[in-house]
Amino acid sequence: MLTFQEEFFLEETRCGFVVDQTMKTCWAAEMELLYDIDVICEKYDIPYFVYYGSLLGAVRHSGFIPWDDDIDIALLREDYEKLMSVLPGELPAGYIVHNPLADDENGEYWGSVVNSDCISIEPGRLQKFHGCPFMVGIDIYPLDFVPRDEKAKEEIKQKFHLVWTTCRMAKNPDRSAEEEKDFQILLKEVENRCGVSLDKENGLVGRLVRLANQIAASVKETDGDEIGMYIDVAYRPKGYVSKECFAEIDWMPFENIFVPVAHGYDEILTLIYGDYMEPVCGAQSHNYPFYKAQLEMLRQMVNHF
Repeated sequence: MLTFQEEFFLEETRCGFVVDQTMKTCWAAEMELLYDIDVICEKYDIPYFVYYGSLLGAVRHSGFIPWDDDIDIALLREDYEKLMSVLPGELPAGYIVHNPLADDENGEYWGSVVNSDCISIEPGRLQKFHGCPFMVGIDIYPLDFVPRDEKAKEEIKQKFHLVWTTCRMAKNPDRSAEEEKDFQILLKEVENRCGVSLDKENGLVGRLVRLANQIAASVKETDGDEIGMYIDVAYRPKGYVSKECFAEIDWMPFENIFVPVAHGYDEILTLIYGDYMEPVCGAQSHNYPFYKAQLEMLRQMVNHF
């Protein structure tokens, strides 16, 4: 279990942004969750990297971006699948693994680990997660190779884009008549382009998620010199970086721990954020903080008692 100085949990202003005590407990809980995952990765010799906002936080802030409220990690596909397979049997009791490769109900392309399926003020839970009663999680992203051949690259980008766009539509149960018509056309195109037959009644979203993962995972290292998370690859003008970026790991301070960072972090962050060393205060998600709905549930629970 990680240890924190009492001062860590005090409200403070970072880069002009107020981080309150509640968010500090959430940060600590997420770092505790990351620690548990890190122990498993070390046991099985699985390399991973902090990614997206967590990578930016490590490089620019030596910790969380002040207006960020989660932790993201990424792994090369082979390591990702190995980690997702061992997590359920290795994580502490009560943790929940969302694995898009094994769950028909999972609508996300990537995996995640959550510390619980409910909020709780049980003393043991609060002690383990440093006073945080909320459900907290870590997103786990797969990184795949991008074809070296330009024709093959464009083809796989288009195929992934088709499948993932269809999946996003499938997740919307309130499609209009016109949207439903478009959706059925897309489904037929997916079947034709990918050579599959989709059961449209049960678990369709899960099947499309797995199909998207299969497409991304189909490119072997021998056929590509670049790597990316395939939603970025398919939806951005250039959503991938040199595979050399991930050839080595650097360890950087992150609050009161150290986290693994891809050696080519400059290329990665420049691709994602541009001039990444210039903070953009207030660039947090419109759902910030993530626990807004949980906080209301907690208030109702406390008032009930």
